[in-house]
Amino acid sequence: MNLRSAGLLIGTNLITAIVCWNLKVSDSETSAQSTDGPEPSRTSHDSQARSAPESSRLADTLREKRQPPSKPYIGNDGSLSSEAIKDYDLSLEQYQRLQQAISGYWATMARKTAERISFDEAASKGAPDDADVYRLPALDKDERLAHEKELENSLRAIGGDVVASDLAQSLTSGAAFGGFGKYDVVFRFRPNVVKQFDTSGNLIGSYLDKSNLMVGYNFIDPKSGEEVLSGNSTSRDLTAEYGNVFAPPGE
Repeated sequence: MNLRSAGLLIGTNLITAIVCWNLKVSDSETSAQSTDGPEPSRTSHDSQARSAPESSRLADTLREKRQPPSKPYIGNDGSLSSEAIKDYDLSLEQYQRLQQAISGYWATMARKTAERISFDEAASKGAPDDADVYRLPALDKDERLAHEKELENSLRAIGGDVVASDLAQSLTSGAAFGGFGKYDVVFRFRPNVVKQFDTSGNLIGSYLDKSNLMVGYNFIDPKSGEEVLSGNSTSRDLTAEYGNVFAPPGE
């Protein structure tokens, strides 16, 4: 499909993406400044693409449905807010070691995602809107819980029980990597049609933004088969959370 070659060349080297992200985190840890930013707009559930799509981060949307009893200290990119230093009375060394533990878990989930995600060629051929379909099956439950336990034990060894419980909940309640392996996820990449208007509001043309595709997503409970979350994002935001795992096969 032309969309795969033109629109989904968003990288194939997941390890490089993880290393670059970790370097960014290490640089921000030294300054211990807050990683929190303005709250993103809520995810649109409209079926039609807009000229200036407002996409929210997947993690924020899922946290609305599954809000943990702790403050969301973990950002949508896996970065630990420096507010944790004050709230938990942490030393800078503890803060940095906690970030290292979180980064290790994040890298593991990114690697596991890259191993499981696949391009659904059959579904893509019959998809409306010239969409490319990707599927991410849930991680084996025992394996997922083992990774979560390892994370919590690492955090506990650094900051104690409360820190470990709060940060682990804040992290694993997010939506990155299919809710960190909890859900089956279907992604549908489709052209982003940008409409152009004159100063009077009249439509004068449109074009395809191939650098930032629209992405519909559906999170499905693997046990019940019920949908727990759906909405729209963009390929740019999705790559920021999942890494470069959506490159077409063979490219």
